[in-house]
Formats: sequence, C-alpha cells, structure tokens
Amino acid sequence: MMDFRIKDNYTEEVKPKGKYSDTMKLIMITAGLGLVVFVIMFAIVLSIFSNKGNDDQYKYNDDKEVILETESGKKTSMLGLVQKINVASGAIEITNLDNPSEADVSLKMMGYTEINDEYGELMVIGEVELGDIAEFTYGTESKKVDELKLSGKVWELKNVQGIEIDQDKKTITAKEKVYNYNNKLLKSYKGEKIVFSDLNKDAIVALKGYKDNIWGIKVEKYYGYLTFSNFENYVGADIEIDTSVFKKIESENNIILSPGEHKVVIKREDIENQIKYIIIKEKEKTTIDLGDVEPRRGTINFSINESDYNINIENDITNFNVDFSGKQIEVPYGEYIITITKNGYKTLQKTIQVKNETTNFKAVIQKIGDSAKVRINANIQKSEVYIDDKYVGIVPINTNLSYGPHKIVVRKLGYIPVVKQVTVDKEEDFEFTLEIDNPYSNGTGTNPTSDAY
Repeated sequence: MMDFRIKDNYTEEVKPKGKYSDTMKLIMITAGLGLVVFVIMFAIVLSIFSNKGNDDQYKYNDDKEVILETESGKKTSMLGLVQKINVASGAIEITNLDNPSEADVSLKMMGYTEINDEYGELMVIGEVELGDIAEFTYGTESKKVDELKLSGKVWELKNVQGIEIDQDKKTITAKEKVYNYNNKLLKSYKGEKIVFSDLNKDAIVALKGYKDNIWGIKVEKYYGYLTFSNFENYVGADIEIDTSVFKKIESENNIILSPGEHKVVIKREDIENQIKYIIIKEKEKTTIDLGDVEPRRGTINFSINESDYNINIENDITNFNVDFSGKQIEVPYGEYIITITKNGYKTLQKTIQVKNETTNFKAVIQKIGDSAKVRINANIQKSEVYIDDKYVGIVPINTNLSYGPHKIVVRKLGYIPVVKQVTVDKEEDFEFTLEIDNPYSNGTGTNPTSDAY
C-alpha cells in the first residue's frame, strides 16, 4: 500500500523506510565492539603467558639474590624474614637471610601481588605473619612485590617448652639441641614483637629456622602462676586444683597454671576445706590470701596432781605460745609441747596432738628429790606386801618409794588379794582391807615365791 502526502498544490509519494537498514547498523556496531573486546582479551592472555614463561627467571637462588632485566624493568628475588607487616597499607619489611647484616628491605604489597603458601595454595595478606620466611619477587626500583611465596626450605619446631637462651654465645637450646641465632632473630606473640625477657621457660613456643639458624620464636602459649600469702601456718597443707593437679603448700610457692578459671581446694585436718575460684592470667601471678582462714579448735582438759602450777603451751609452727594455770584451754588443732612447772617440783614436759574437739591431759609432777616416805597397813595382821611385783615384807610397812606410779598388792592365804595402782608424789599412808575368801582357811600365810602379781 502506497503512502501519499498532500503538500500544497501537489501530491508527494513517500517511500517507506527500510527496516533492515537499522538492523544492519546495529549488527555492525555490535560486531565492532566484539572485535575490540577480543583484541583486548587476546592481549591480556598473551601477557599472562609471557609473564608465566619468565617466572622461572625469578625463582630464589640459594647463593644470592637474583636481579633480572625484563620488559618492565629490573626485578629482584630474595629469601626474606618478615620483620614488620601492615595489612592495611601493605607495607612489609624483610631481612635478607643470605645476607642478614644488610639493612632490612622495605617493600610494598600491591593488590595484584600473588601470595601463596609453601604448597602453592593462595593466601591473603592477612595470613602473612611476623617471622614468616618467604621467597619475595619485587621491583628493584619500585619495591613493589609481585609475588610472595612461603618457603619450603624452612624447618619448624612446635610445642617447645623450656628453651634456654644464651645471649652471650647467641645460642638457643631446645629439645637437647643447640641452635645459633643473630641480632635479626624475631620474637613475637599474637602478632606483636616481644623481647628476650618475655621468653620465660614455662612458655610454649614454636621455633622457625633456615639452615642452622633459628630466625623466629613465636610464643604459642603463656602460663600464669598461683602463689599464697600468709601461708606460713599452713605449710604442708594439700592443694587440689581442678581435681587434676595435686600440690602442697611450701615455703616458696609458684604453681604454674594455664590461663583461665580454676577451682582450688586447700585441705588439712586442722582447718575446714578452703574452696577458692581464681582467674589465672598469662605471665601474671594470682595470690590466695590464707590470713583469713580459721583453724579448727579443740579443748585440752588438764588433770594435775598438784595445784598452783604453771602450764606453758607452745606450737613452733604456728608461733602459738601461752602460759596459764587453769584446768581447761581451747587451742587450734596441732601438735603442742606442754611444760608444767611449780616451785619445789620437777619440771614436766610432754608433747600432745590436738586433733579432736576434746583432749585429756593427765600429769603427775614430783617434788624435787627421789622419793617419799609411805606407810602400808592392812586389817589382817601378817598380810604380805608386794610393791611393783616384788615382796617387801608383812604389814605394817614403812618404806621410801620413788616419785611416780607404783603397784601395791596386799595378800594373805584365805583372803582375797587387794591390788592398788598409786602415784607417789608426797608422804602418804595406804590402808588395805582384805575380805575372807575361804572361811575354812586356817589363816596361815602363803609362800611368797609361789605366786606372782
């Protein structure tokens, strides 16, 4: 169908626009853009393969750093120890391990820097740590790092405790082997540099080395310490920590514990069990004060044969020292030396153990001298007298007996013998009453050698 338009006094035939002309233009533009993209991609791929081919030229040389001339300029390859690293800025400082006396080299990690571990796996800059040893490839002039690869030439010892450092000889002894180090040795903990004084023997460390030298010491774990104050009265008490560590309180206490919360139980028969919950921090001392611990207490009941005496009670361990003259006293549990004195009497000293609520103490103090006069009589004439199982005669008996306990037996045939345990501490009379045993007995005496008491 034709399209006609009237224009003033004549009619003009309008030719239709060809729809294929616009399509062709679009095709041509698209084809042009595609060609441009293809050319660019081809150039990138060509560049990658070209650089890949040159990679072998940058590999680390065991003897010295490598400087190569490439299309982009000189590049250097070096085995370096990471001394400093700033993840945000990409700044990194390294020590040349084959010439450590040189000044450290400051480099710049870029967005295009390729970072790999020793197995060729990709890493990010945040995974690079102080003390890492890596092969660096960087621009000699620009100092920009093209490639960082953790070195497989490095050896490492982990979970090492008790290292010995000789700063004069510059040696480190670990697991019975001696290693060398120099002033570029890097010491770190949680990504921060530390100093030698931070490397106590109790720390768990990882040692990183190259050839015969240790280049890095990384503290993997620090311990803390438990100590006690006002503990002198409790030396020897049992300590139970987390039901797995068993110690005793000693004159010097420095118990090594891992950081964190711990349950400490202190036990001894003279105190109530003390339960303490503590927090141990790395490299710090936590102190438990035993000054407020109340000991268990017991009562001593005294039974002394005389009055007006003085009693001294002493405990060397707890410095307990008391003088008193009563019959009862309360003291903390423990071992005590009891000393009883009185004018004109011998001093008596004994050791007792107070470990119950009540302890009875009986004592006989003796007058100065060896013996006292005693008289022994009985209701039956010619009764025989035995003192300490020895026959001494028939009643009445007048004799001297040494101070202290004695056994007196009075007997006569046909009568029930009478036995008395006596304590001689002064002049005294002892009366015995015998009762008939056999009413048909003729009352004659017995042979003193036929029976023994």
